[in-house]
Amino acid sequence: MDKLAGRKTLKVASILDEFEKDKVKAGVDLVALFSSFGVPLESKGKSYMGKCPWHEDSTPSLSVDREKGLYNCFGCGESGDAFTLVEKMKGTDFKGALEYLKGGRFEPVPVSSVSLSKPAVLKEPQVPAPAEPKLEDDPFESPEVESLFFDGEENLLNPVAEWYENVLRQNTEAQSYLAGRGLRPTVQGRFVLGYSSGNLHTGLMKRHRKPLQELGILRADGSEFFAGCVVVPLLDEAGQAVSFYGRKIDDSTPKHLYLKGKHRGLVNGKAAKVYPDELILTESVFDALSLVSLGFENVIPCYGTGGFTPDHLAVMKEARTRLVVLAFDADDAGRTGATALKEKLLAEGIAIKTIAPDGVKDWNEYLTSGGNPDTIRALIDAAPIEGLADPDAPQVSRDGKRWNFKFCEVVYRVLPSVEVFVSSLKVNIRAEASPASTGGEELFLDNCDLYSSRSRSSFALAFSRVAGLESIRIEKDLMKIVMRLEKERDKALDEANPRQVIVEPSEAERTEAEAFLRSPTLFDDIAADMDAVGYVGEEVNKLVVYVAAVSRLLEKPLSVYVQAGSSSGKSFLIETVRRLLPQEAVLAISSFSDQALNYMKQEDLEGKVMLMGEAIHNDLVEGQIRQMQSEGEISRLMVAKDPKTGALESRQVRNRVRLSFMMSSTALYLNPENASRCLVLHTDESRAQTERILSLQREKKTFDGWVNNAHRIPEIIKKHQTAGRILERLPVFNPLAGFIRFPVNRPTMRRAQDQFLTLLEAVAILRQYQKERVTKTNPFTGETVEGIDIDLEDYRIARRLFREAILIPNADELPSGARLLYESIQTMAKAKARKEGLEATEVTFIQREIRELSELGSDSIKKYLRALVDFEFLELTGGRKHGTRFCYRLRNLGNETSSGVELPEVEELALLLAETGEVGKTGEFPSYVRSSL
Repeated sequence: MDKLAGRKTLKVASILDEFEKDKVKAGVDLVALFSSFGVPLESKGKSYMGKCPWHEDSTPSLSVDREKGLYNCFGCGESGDAFTLVEKMKGTDFKGALEYLKGGRFEPVPVSSVSLSKPAVLKEPQVPAPAEPKLEDDPFESPEVESLFFDGEENLLNPVAEWYENVLRQNTEAQSYLAGRGLRPTVQGRFVLGYSSGNLHTGLMKRHRKPLQELGILRADGSEFFAGCVVVPLLDEAGQAVSFYGRKIDDSTPKHLYLKGKHRGLVNGKAAKVYPDELILTESVFDALSLVSLGFENVIPCYGTGGFTPDHLAVMKEARTRLVVLAFDADDAGRTGATALKEKLLAEGIAIKTIAPDGVKDWNEYLTSGGNPDTIRALIDAAPIEGLADPDAPQVSRDGKRWNFKFCEVVYRVLPSVEVFVSSLKVNIRAEASPASTGGEELFLDNCDLYSSRSRSSFALAFSRVAGLESIRIEKDLMKIVMRLEKERDKALDEANPRQVIVEPSEAERTEAEAFLRSPTLFDDIAADMDAVGYVGEEVNKLVVYVAAVSRLLEKPLSVYVQAGSSSGKSFLIETVRRLLPQEAVLAISSFSDQALNYMKQEDLEGKVMLMGEAIHNDLVEGQIRQMQSEGEISRLMVAKDPKTGALESRQVRNRVRLSFMMSSTALYLNPENASRCLVLHTDESRAQTERILSLQREKKTFDGWVNNAHRIPEIIKKHQTAGRILERLPVFNPLAGFIRFPVNRPTMRRAQDQFLTLLEAVAILRQYQKERVTKTNPFTGETVEGIDIDLEDYRIARRLFREAILIPNADELPSGARLLYESIQTMAKAKARKEGLEATEVTFIQREIRELSELGSDSIKKYLRALVDFEFLELTGGRKHGTRFCYRLRNLGNETSSGVELPEVEELALLLAETGEVGKTGEFPSYVRSSL
């Protein structure tokens, strides 16, 4: 019943396939399946890593979870399961993938034998060759291989394609030919390339001979038509082979072969549906494969200069292709063919660009000569567009929500049901034909889904009977209406979600920012600037939040949780840092729905600071945030319709995440799962801090305060924003890591140390203009990597910030307000004990005495007293002293707030470095360290 949810009807075959999918998927080893496609994987912890076959991948970024049967590329975002992989590699649909996986026609390479540095040598399934036939034997008789390829197949071209694919994997000569043409194994696997060695008869039964002769695969004498050719199957919309293209790998002629009859089927035909805004047509199959190798997925080949077929035009019409880039050969035949095809496509209302490879004959030669894809992209962008001026374009006006499209003979008044549409475009259309065309004004009114081919055809046919017009003419009118409505929709979406414009600093601004970042008193300057902007005191907290914001440039940024009482300045602390950040680096969200994070754009999930305001989100949202912090990604399982079969299926969507989260809370206790992933800060709620804030508030109302707000603060903000823009995202190396000790008193220290090491890296990124760049060599690839080293000054700064803002305040896990209250209670208890001749732990006191002492509000006192009792700093005593139900008493006078911090002093670390020879010269130490050595 779950499978039927949301459907009125469902084909029995489709639902049976869906029920079978889980069973088949459970029996597939995804690691072995990747190996069978020429993608070796290496075990890395619980996952397997390899180089992604869908983009240029110098370092392994493809992650495969063998247990879950899922894969994901952190480089290009490709993800899926065994079915998705087969669909991509074999160019088939779900049903084809199901049959392929059920057949088990892949032989996995043992994982232990696969190395990322040495490509796996795949052993493909061998077709048993019969003994040398005797004269009386029929060469087409080979019953032992019947079930491998040809058993029960209605379309014999499919098993022929698989036969050729397996032969290619075993034929080194054909593989060398393709390698010489620059086509990688991953491209070969995606398009089911094969090779005909002439041994197809070893896989046939006698009854297959005549059908294959009729198809043209075999000649009358039993020899293969494509013998000695690399073979590419041409597929129909369902992914079934309907013809073949063959290319001789030697010098024999003819070089290009096709099956007899009209050309049928396409190579990469699905590209038309995926890329309706721009489709590239090449002159030959190998030119198309070459452009795919260069990263262009929106390519379909023609079959020679005159090889544009009805199948090409049909798929482009169905996909509503708007622009075609003609990329034929750079010779006379190519130019002549491109000109003829251009006229044909212009007549169909399709805009045209024309390009040709520069300095070489064709795109395959461009690929093998080391061509650059950026150059091709530049050629396409620079090429003039022909055919945009449509003489039959309608006059368009709008009356409220109703659109009016006036063609020469017809006016369509269109009322869309919704303004933003994706998979359907349901409208109410009032069509009026002029008297000149009908002899009298004719009116037709109906509903239509303009995204449905059947609905458009039905409307056109019905209106054509009323108006006496050709139905195909009406369908063309409807398509032009669709294109205009889509354009308006995209414009409205862009206006609703404007792109953040990145400001390019002027030379003077850059010079000032660089001087600021090179200052030896950089961190003192930052604290002073934040004072001037309006946040006085709390120097360490301000610097921690500032550095955490800079960590957005790291692979795993820091997050901050500011915990304090109401009106303590926690939100203002985050707001002050926000003002100093580049606008494009900030994503401020005050509230959002449960699923909003799942639907954020990729560009908003990387390299930004997300300000989330008061942390009052529900468990679902907090769980999503924890996933984003820990795993560096957010994923969702969604139900979508398969574009080919129309069947609903579950798809997993993953987005990479590189965000610094900043939140605040008045809650007494934070969720430990959330708090352990953040730097938890406590604002200063002391009387001295209150006095500083009140003084600043009064100063702002003076003339000097007005001048400061009008002139000095904007200059400070501009300086910091420019500094944030010119900081580079660099690799950071930590030569001090092996000499650092860290507290081990609680399990939470495991995450705390990782946060401290990240804080070190963020400090180094902020001080990058005070460092020399260092170059390291990657021993696996031989590539050089330029980055910066962490030094002792970075350690001194990070140690102070982390120790004073994180370790000591959180050592006893008390909120800062409770800690201050406890210190006041200790003072009061000691004074009261001296007066009464008792020990401080023997005297009792009530809430009223504490209120008079601390001057805190009743709610705050109750909240903090509850925390002090929970953490056993105070104890409740019975009785009704002073008319109250409970009294309080100190449990002991020990150093309850002792932190047990074990981070070594910078001088100690310097000595360790000197002793081990890591830093051989004391002159390499900062002056404050040299003086202590």
